[in-house]
Amino acid sequence: MNPRGIIGSLFGSIRWEFFLVWPLVLVLVYAGFFAHSRLLAKGFNELLAPIILGAATVVMLVRWLGERQPLVLILTVLDATFLCRELHFAGTTQGVYVALLLLGVWAVYWWPNLRTDLRDNGTTPYLLFAFLTYVVSQAIARRAFRHILPLEATSDVFRTGLEEVFENLAHLAMLLVAIRGFPRTAGDEERSARATRPTPHCGSAMAGTDREETV
Repeated sequence: MNPRGIIGSLFGSIRWEFFLVWPLVLVLVYAGFFAHSRLLAKGFNELLAPIILGAATVVMLVRWLGERQPLVLILTVLDATFLCRELHFAGTTQGVYVALLLLGVWAVYWWPNLRTDLRDNGTTPYLLFAFLTYVVSQAIARRAFRHILPLEATSDVFRTGLEEVFENLAHLAMLLVAIRGFPRTAGDEERSARATRPTPHCGSAMAGTDREETV
């Protein structure tokens, strides 16, 4: 597995038009802040997050029960991990990091199959959008943009609202990933079967030819 090749392949899969949503969301958050909208309230967003992630987890679980694909299993566990974090179970803060580490090891082990699944069902751009949106939400939580965004450094209400909205945007992207590949079509099944089907060795093929000629 070539890490440089993987990074290059992922970078080439980015759909840059997806990220036009970011400035739109930013404008809506500013508008909501000045309008004193409850859509920025932490409680409202924390109520919304488990609903979105719960739906994503259920859809991915149903998909895995029907498809038994490594990619679907990893995404199911990932959605369930984020769901547990949003439900604030005891130990979920540390548990998320442990789960992400185990999923990373799992992904490396299964990478050949994962690469095939990602190519076949076209979810890579959506996963990258979700991942980068999660990164931005965590950067906002740490006031990384305090010198760029007005109010980010001076208003906890604005900063918290912006963080929660971006995090829920990432959750919605994960739900879209789950819905996009469901149900799996016959063409998807055939492509996966061809990709995972073992290729006969040249020696075996030649031996088979020799046997046919002998007969």
